[in-house]
Amino acid sequence: MNDILVLPLILYVPLAVFYLAVTVSAYRRKRLHQAADYFLIFYLALSFVEMLVLTLACLGILEIFIPPVKGNLPRYELLLLAGLFLNLSLLLFQKKGPGWTWLSLSLAWLLAVILLDINVFALPNVLWFGLPGGVYGIYRQHLSLVALLVGWGGLIIATGIFLRKTHRTARTVFIKNRVKYWAGALVVFSGGSLLIFFQIEQVGSLLLFLAALAIAYIVRTYRLPDLKVLAYKLISAALAGLLSLLLFTFGFLLGERLLGGYSWYQPVLSSVAMALMLLFSYNPLLEKTREIVQILTGEIYDRDRALREYSKSISSILEIDLLSTVAVGLISEALDLVGGALFLVDEMEVGVGASGWRLRGVKGMGDTLPNLDILTENNIFARIFAGEQRPLTQAEIELSPNFQTLPENVALWLHALDVEVFIPIHTQSEWVGLFALAPKHSGASYSHEDLELLETFADQTAVALQNARLVESLTRVNNEFRNAYAAMEAVHEKLERIERTKSDFISIASHELRTPLTVMNGYTQMLSSDDDLMENSYYAELIKGLLGGAERLHEIIESMLDVAKIDSRALELRTQPVSLDSVLQRIGRAFESDIHSRELSLVYEGLDDIPKIYGDPQSLEKVFSNLLSNAIKYTPNGGTITIGGRYIPTSAGLLEWEGVEIVVSDTGIGIDPHVQQEIFTRFYQSGDVSLHSSGKTKFKAGGAGLGLAVVQGVVEAHGGRVWVESLGRDEKNFPGSDFHIILPLRQPAYDADIFE
Repeated sequence: MNDILVLPLILYVPLAVFYLAVTVSAYRRKRLHQAADYFLIFYLALSFVEMLVLTLACLGILEIFIPPVKGNLPRYELLLLAGLFLNLSLLLFQKKGPGWTWLSLSLAWLLAVILLDINVFALPNVLWFGLPGGVYGIYRQHLSLVALLVGWGGLIIATGIFLRKTHRTARTVFIKNRVKYWAGALVVFSGGSLLIFFQIEQVGSLLLFLAALAIAYIVRTYRLPDLKVLAYKLISAALAGLLSLLLFTFGFLLGERLLGGYSWYQPVLSSVAMALMLLFSYNPLLEKTREIVQILTGEIYDRDRALREYSKSISSILEIDLLSTVAVGLISEALDLVGGALFLVDEMEVGVGASGWRLRGVKGMGDTLPNLDILTENNIFARIFAGEQRPLTQAEIELSPNFQTLPENVALWLHALDVEVFIPIHTQSEWVGLFALAPKHSGASYSHEDLELLETFADQTAVALQNARLVESLTRVNNEFRNAYAAMEAVHEKLERIERTKSDFISIASHELRTPLTVMNGYTQMLSSDDDLMENSYYAELIKGLLGGAERLHEIIESMLDVAKIDSRALELRTQPVSLDSVLQRIGRAFESDIHSRELSLVYEGLDDIPKIYGDPQSLEKVFSNLLSNAIKYTPNGGTITIGGRYIPTSAGLLEWEGVEIVVSDTGIGIDPHVQQEIFTRFYQSGDVSLHSSGKTKFKAGGAGLGLAVVQGVVEAHGGRVWVESLGRDEKNFPGSDFHIILPLRQPAYDADIFE
């Protein structure tokens, strides 16, 4: 093989292999529904074909092609590559789908050039043109080359114009930065293509390969390093290398001058020693050089100092608004940001077995940002912030296909924010907050170091934010408790007014009704004493009804008076030794006709064995009269009422003194457990009030709702207790009720032994 062809083959073959490897890698890592990935694969595959054609040309295998075509075959591919480059530009920065118009135009132009090369139009070998100043000729083969250059150049110029317009109208910094990278790749691609056009294939192929690598990197990478930061790093590395070289040279020459006269001195060993010294000192030298470069350019922040100041400033803040203002302010000052905000994250349920989050904006740097009401767990943002716990840049949102379809509320939220980067804030167990940070004043992109610093800020914020949220929750609970307490006080005051009104009504009504009742009762008594009227059965029945009604009304008024006295604590007890057996027997005889008419059985148990007590006989008669009346009313015909009694010693612990217990039991409809305390309140009515029917002993007949209130008031005035026990209300099985009355043997005012 000709030695002249060895060097191109050494270059083309590895480049072809590299192109093939990069193409396969791009195909395996392609993203679904991302058109730019497919066009990148086409671009890399066509570049591989370009290297393959150049390799075959070196080997002389292209002789099988038509002679006019084989010479321009590599240039044909350059025209297609330019069309694909423009198409990729449109996909990256417009995101409107493939630019089929430009791709079709480049294919049509290529077809025209191929037809020109194979002379389909039967043109002469030399074409003559008459121009001002003379007649000029051009070879037909050269005309196809000019056509290729014009088509290629038109595509390159169109790409450059598009990139310039995109850079000028770009809304975000990362788009401008990406355009700069893409423009650099365009320059390298253009230079390599021109060299191949003018048959400097080796250098041109190398430039095309570098351009292809840059294109693949830009298409596949969301976080491109800022060019300014990259330039600082390159300058710092160059200066550090130059200083290392100067130090090495100076050390070597100094060693030669000082130690060269000694026989044991070895230059090689001296060089090795200097190289080892520079090896260990290169990284510190590089960091110091980078710091100096950044100081000279004004692009530096002291990371350690910023972290110390940040941690010290937020550690003692317990108010969320203040924490947000201080945190965002310090971060903006450290990184020279336009501004930002802090969002609080509240976990919530968004369905059966599904969870989500709500993001509440907190004031930061004087701005209030919109809330995000619902962020479901299957949303890409939730997976990144809550699951992966990593920062998210606007570049990734703009370019990643995962963000092409977003819920409407999330899309509107992002549009309203107009920020550059999101930094999640996490405790050990949960996602608690989110920093939304605007671009830098300088227009520079966020570097990898910036994102690392922001993640550290977020870690330091987590504990302070958790403490502030805890204080906020406690404050909210305290305020709610105060409001509830104030409301309870208002309700309590209202209830007290109602109670006073009820007591006043009872007192006034009872006193006002006594006078007309006395008049009515007097006249009725006069009528009943008239023998002529009583001999008439009709009038006798009327007078008997009037007497019964007056007596019933008298009992109700007496109950109202008793309740009024109990409420005003004016109930006076005229205590004396009382035999409860005699009282209960007397009451039983008073209800004997009612018990007989209802076919009930009244049973006494253990009353003979109970001792006398000190009490008010009239008040106690009212107590047991009301209890027996209730038992009769709520016990069905054929039922049994039992009145039992027993002695209670002090050791039983029910009273401070010795006492007795009277239990009035029935086999009636019973009482619901949840109202067993309420039945002792004034005007309480069991059952449906709309079905109320009056009656003293009628089955399920209602009353004024004062009897049990009188019972409780009189018993407690005697220093005793009253309660009821029942399994519940059941009008079919009749579980019954047991009313327990406990009364002390003596009142506190009496110390005498009543048994003497």
